[in-house]
Amino acid sequence: MISKNLHLFLATLLLSAFSSSIKLEAQTINESNLPILVINTFDSAIFDEPKITAQLGIIYNGEGQMNNINDPFNDYDGLIGIELRGQSSMSFPKKGYGIELRDEQGLNLNASILGFPEENDFVLHGPYSDKSLIRNALTYTLAAEIMDYAPKTKMVEVILNDLYIGVYLLTEKIKRDKNRIDISKLNPDEISDDYLTGGYIFKMDKTDTGDIPYDSKFNYSSENRRPTYVLTYPKNPSQPQLDYWKELINDFESSFLSENIQDPINGYDQRIGLSSFVNLFLINEISKNVDGYRLSTYFYKDRDSIDHKVKVGPVWDYNLAFGNADYCNGSLTAGWAINFNNVCPNDFWLIPFYWDKLFKNTDYRFELRKKWENLRQDLWTDEALAQKVDSLASLLQLAQKRNFQKWPVLDEYVWPNDFVGGSYANEIEYLKGWMLDRVRWMDEQLLNFPAFKEADSPGAYFKCYPNPYTENINFEFYFEKTEYVKFSIYNAQGKLMKYQEFRSYKNNTKTIRLGDQIAPGIYFYKFMIANGEDVSGTFIKK
Repeated sequence: MISKNLHLFLATLLLSAFSSSIKLEAQTINESNLPILVINTFDSAIFDEPKITAQLGIIYNGEGQMNNINDPFNDYDGLIGIELRGQSSMSFPKKGYGIELRDEQGLNLNASILGFPEENDFVLHGPYSDKSLIRNALTYTLAAEIMDYAPKTKMVEVILNDLYIGVYLLTEKIKRDKNRIDISKLNPDEISDDYLTGGYIFKMDKTDTGDIPYDSKFNYSSENRRPTYVLTYPKNPSQPQLDYWKELINDFESSFLSENIQDPINGYDQRIGLSSFVNLFLINEISKNVDGYRLSTYFYKDRDSIDHKVKVGPVWDYNLAFGNADYCNGSLTAGWAINFNNVCPNDFWLIPFYWDKLFKNTDYRFELRKKWENLRQDLWTDEALAQKVDSLASLLQLAQKRNFQKWPVLDEYVWPNDFVGGSYANEIEYLKGWMLDRVRWMDEQLLNFPAFKEADSPGAYFKCYPNPYTENINFEFYFEKTEYVKFSIYNAQGKLMKYQEFRSYKNNTKTIRLGDQIAPGIYFYKFMIANGEDVSGTFIKK
């Protein structure tokens, strides 16, 4: 066993050797607008567990500044633990890595790197089949706009043992932390009362050595395959904690088996954080993630006294999304990703039954429509989505050239590409065009979802039809009492196209007809009554 003093001595030697040699030998990159990460394992091989001790230096002169390989390590200069990570991607020559910041005694070191909140666990994702290099970064950016938490990211360039290895995405590892999944800490001796109830983090995924798995109680196919949950926090649960977690999953899934899944006592609404299920659905569907809902899908729960409901998220692993999968209709801009079990019923990893039950529920569909329409009027307009892609791609205009000199795959099929562009510009245009086609398809589908919750419908209803339309569209509404109504229509740039005020009399159905006087495009309507309540939505003129 290495003594503390010997460990400190060896660490000091590593630091000295690292800082004196690496800058002279790593000349494969001279200057970058991205942070430069320089890793040295001193000829030790990196394994898929356990982590080995290595040295990390980060050159980062600030946002918008150039970083030169001869600059000092000014963001981090110290020890790390490093290991290989990934599953399908492990077969690629460009590897992904898990890193853990360490002090000179080899213990976890919480530190702020590249502006991230202080922590010690990070992931270096190496996009390879994703030739845009930005699918994960794009997804996490979208998720951060609507979810409680999404992993923070930074595009970087990496040198490993004096060799340039390309463009990577440095991202936070999913874990319990006040700046990540902010739930209660659960100690091994907390095995009763409110303490036992949280927090827990688990995921639906493939299993690996050392995992703590639990198979669903419910059959999902004729081959008796069942989705598997994996507990990720706490790492070393006591038996009462393990028993509680399994019963939590049983109770959560059982709530979707009731004849009335919206039952106020036994239904899903008392078991799940509904908005989190709405948000993950929209992220999975805008990207049409072929692995969505069934793999790399995280869940978490806090103590009952804080929040007794199971929430889904955060997002993770979307490199096969946005049209980058040539199987199970993953490349088609039409079709719901949530219908994967119907498209590929013989796949080994299927989507849990409760997503289908939820998707068919009218109140859930109302929430999806409402959230989607709000996003399409603000954060996720066509222009905003295109700008997000362009902004990420512009960061890589210099770095992507070096990356594809190292990994010359732009003209090659790499599993599971549906599109091989031959150039980085073509890869970006494909991604952007695919995404815009996708959201327009979703516009047409979600516009047919309910505009009111079922509970609201006896006193009022609203219909917008046909949608999309070519010549005439009807806005029909009814109130059980007399209401003063304001009706507005805006174009995609927010310009007011029509405004009308009128009185809708008790138990009287009224229809506003809009003819062919506006140009083809996407439009937004708002229908407001005197007490401030409103219905808003989207319609399409072909």
